[in-house]
Amino acid sequence: MSRECFFSYNEELDTLLGDVLDTALHESEMIGYIISNLPGNAKVFAPEINFYCKNSRASLSEQADTILRMYRARLDLFDFSKETFARKRIGNTILVISGSNESLLQEQLERFDFQVQQLKKTRLVKLTGEIGSFQVAAKDNCIGPHQLFDQIIWDDMPEKFQKISGIHNLKERKPDEIIQTIVATPGEVTIPRKIHYQKAACLQYFKGKSICSGCLAVCQSGAVEYSEDGGSLQFNHSACTGCGSCVSQCPVGALDSTSIPRETFAELCSHYVEKNVVIIPETIDLENLEIDLPAGVIPLPVKNALMFDENYLLTLVGTSCRDVVIYCDANHRLLAAIDFVNQVYHRKFGRNSIFHCSTKEELELALVHLNTNDYITRHFTSRRSFVSKRAETSFWLENLVANDNLGVIETNGTPPLGSLAINTENCTLCLACAGACPMKALTVHPEDNSLRFTASLCIQCGHCSLLCPEENCLSLVPNHFLLEAASFSPQIVARDELFSCLECGREFAPRKAVQKIIDTMSQHFSDDSVKLKTLSCCPDCKAKLMIEQQIFNQQGIGV
Repeated sequence: MSRECFFSYNEELDTLLGDVLDTALHESEMIGYIISNLPGNAKVFAPEINFYCKNSRASLSEQADTILRMYRARLDLFDFSKETFARKRIGNTILVISGSNESLLQEQLERFDFQVQQLKKTRLVKLTGEIGSFQVAAKDNCIGPHQLFDQIIWDDMPEKFQKISGIHNLKERKPDEIIQTIVATPGEVTIPRKIHYQKAACLQYFKGKSICSGCLAVCQSGAVEYSEDGGSLQFNHSACTGCGSCVSQCPVGALDSTSIPRETFAELCSHYVEKNVVIIPETIDLENLEIDLPAGVIPLPVKNALMFDENYLLTLVGTSCRDVVIYCDANHRLLAAIDFVNQVYHRKFGRNSIFHCSTKEELELALVHLNTNDYITRHFTSRRSFVSKRAETSFWLENLVANDNLGVIETNGTPPLGSLAINTENCTLCLACAGACPMKALTVHPEDNSLRFTASLCIQCGHCSLLCPEENCLSLVPNHFLLEAASFSPQIVARDELFSCLECGREFAPRKAVQKIIDTMSQHFSDDSVKLKTLSCCPDCKAKLMIEQQIFNQQGIGV
């Protein structure tokens, strides 16, 4: 770490850390580092280290250990980050959307060699894209489908476009101010990609059906929208504020924060074992935040705390085995996730594990009353990977519950946990539901001809009930989750004996499924003994009987 990280605070700490980190005591140029607690001499500035040194009440040896943990955490964030940046060329085409003729504004822009086109706002159908490549659909195709605009001036634009870079509100700003901004826009801009989208995991268009649109509902900046074919999502990265609301809302993990991806976060948490973590978003002015940090406390800086869902929280508390404090303005989704995790921990240990603070006074109170006793759970030192966000959530819940029966927990939809009710009398074991389940919560078990359900994997999307062909057979039981070991393993919800082929005797399908076909089709085949017999035959014998009948018919031989 010595050539990667630089530290300088005071002589005592510099001396303690001098064998591991480059410090002001070393004869070096003090530049070219990856992480530093001084601004300007590294790729990443870590203000939380100075904040910790200034406010910690821990012993010097503990401070040194905690500082090393923070540097290692920062290095992991740097190494495993998915942050990328797109360079965008910004040209000189401007579209003015207004209810009146803006000829004066157009004339002023054209003096600066901008190409300006006007559009009556009543003729606007749709606006998509980002700065440098806005695309407009208009009535009567008065704007070509392939025509792009670099920037937009809009008279009284809708609220969802307010935060999009390159769109200027003519109602809120003077024309001269907008012109100055447009003229000052560089010929090339860098747009960060704050969200990573895995289309293959997305339920927006799963097996031909849209069964989820939660991210579109929670995005306040208009950064998430349907693609042109409706088969996936597309992102306006210049509009994205990086708040993380869509990340926390996605039930399967198709959306991920590029600053702290889920896999990176799991690795990050390993540095916080037996530490009380205080999550602080970068909007907090750490330099001027003065507050006593008791021994055992470590700050975790994040771009935005709204990305923290039950999965992040369970991972952090489950790995650190200590209470966690979140200091931020929270939305409904974050508060619901905190409440859910606290319910589970209260059932298990009789106390809450996460404390939310929105003011400095609340933060001071929470730090004073932090419980420094470890939660007694299994420790995991090796890196683990999961096929989905829900699989990881299930893992941490199972680790907590173990062999206890902690009763039923009500989730109110956050997270989307629940159960299924299957009417075994009506279920024919067609297994359409198992094929429809995106989380593999419903699985087929040929060894005993059963359908099994793992409650902890179910995200209550309803895809199974949509595709179930039987009436009054399968229904969701939302917001009702039983905290016991059985919820984390496949439990039999339907089973049937196999039907034996009338011709060869081979078992080939569930009895109730075959019997339903026989009951439905018998009246249609009542005058054809061969077809009637095929209803009770396996596919091979069915084909054989039909071919034999065809040959006999051609030869004029009765069967």
